[in-house]
Amino acid sequence: MSNSIVKKSLAFAVLAVGALAVLGGCSTGPVEVKTAEVQSGTLEQTVYASGTVKAKQEYPLYGPSGVDVKDVAVEVGDRVDQGQTVVSFEDNDMRTQITLAQNQLNILQIQLDSYKKMKDSGGNFVASQSIGMSLDDQIAMQEIQIKNQKLNITSLENKLKSYTLKAPAAGIVGQLLVSPGMPSPMGQPAIVIYDVSQRKVSMMLNPVDAMSVKVGQTARVYFGDQTFDATVSFVSPVSVNNAVNLEVTLGDGTEIPIGSSVDVEIKTAEQNGLIIPLSAVIYGEDGKTYVKVVEDGTVKQKAIRVSAQSASEVLVETGLSQGEKVLTDHLDLAEGQKVVTR
Repeated sequence: MSNSIVKKSLAFAVLAVGALAVLGGCSTGPVEVKTAEVQSGTLEQTVYASGTVKAKQEYPLYGPSGVDVKDVAVEVGDRVDQGQTVVSFEDNDMRTQITLAQNQLNILQIQLDSYKKMKDSGGNFVASQSIGMSLDDQIAMQEIQIKNQKLNITSLENKLKSYTLKAPAAGIVGQLLVSPGMPSPMGQPAIVIYDVSQRKVSMMLNPVDAMSVKVGQTARVYFGDQTFDATVSFVSPVSVNNAVNLEVTLGDGTEIPIGSSVDVEIKTAEQNGLIIPLSAVIYGEDGKTYVKVVEDGTVKQKAIRVSAQSASEVLVETGLSQGEKVLTDHLDLAEGQKVVTR
C-alpha cells in the first residue's frame, strides 16, 4: 500500500472518531430547562376591556332658548361649589313681564276690594254690567282671576330663575358651550358640570364575557404604569350591536383625567386548587392535555385535567401533585431526556 493511501485512511479515521465523540456528547448531555413548581393556591378568572373615564355624574344645564348670554363666570376646568352662579342671561324683558303682571294683579285686587265694600254696604248687583250680575258672582269671578294671575306671576318668576344657571353640585366645569352676547343654544346645554367626587369607567364587552360580570365584583383599572381598585357598578341587561355596556366605579380621590382611555380587568370568579403556569400546558392532537415533569433529572410526560384557566395560569383537577416540577420551556423534549434546571 502506498504512503498516500495510508495517510488518507488515517485522516478519515480521525474525522470519524471525532464526529462520533461530538455526537455522543450531544446525545447524552443534559439539557438546561426552566421549571415551575405545582402549588396550591387560588386561581382568579378575569375578563378584560378598554374603557373611558367619566365623572360620577354629569349635570347639563340649559338656558332659555334664544335668549342672549349676559355673563359667563367660569371656564372649562374650573372647580365650582354647589349653588354657585356659572352663567346668566339677559333678563330685562322677563322682569318687565313680571312687573306688568304684578300691576295687573294689583288692579284685580283693588276691584275685588271694591266689590266687597259694595256688598258690605248692602248692594246686590254691579250696576256697570250690561247684564245684571250679583255681587257674589262678581266677587267669585274676581277671586278666580286673581288666583290665575298669581299662578301666572309664579310661572314667570320660575322662568326668571332659569335665566341664572347655578351648579347643582360641587364639581368642575366639564363643557362650556356659550359666551357673552351669543344666544342660548337650542336643544343643547349651555354648560355641563361634572361631579368628580368619584370617577367611573364606561366600556363595552362582548355578551359572552358580560354574562360572567356582576355588580359588586372587584376590578383593576390600568392607566399608564398606575393601577387603581374599582368595583362593578352597572351591567346593562341589553346588548346593542353585539356589545354590552358596563361601568366600574373607582375609589374616592382617584384623579384620572375625565375622558382618558384605560384598561380594565374584572375578577369574575376564583377557585382553589393546584395551579401551574399556562406556559406549561401541552394540548395534544388527541384532544387531551399534558405537561412534562422532571423526575430524578429526567423528562416524563403526564396527562392532566384542567378545570379552569386564566390569562396566565390553569387550575389542575387531576394528574399532578403539589411540589412536582413542570417544564415551562423546551416542551418538545422527549421522555427520558436528561435535564438540569436553571
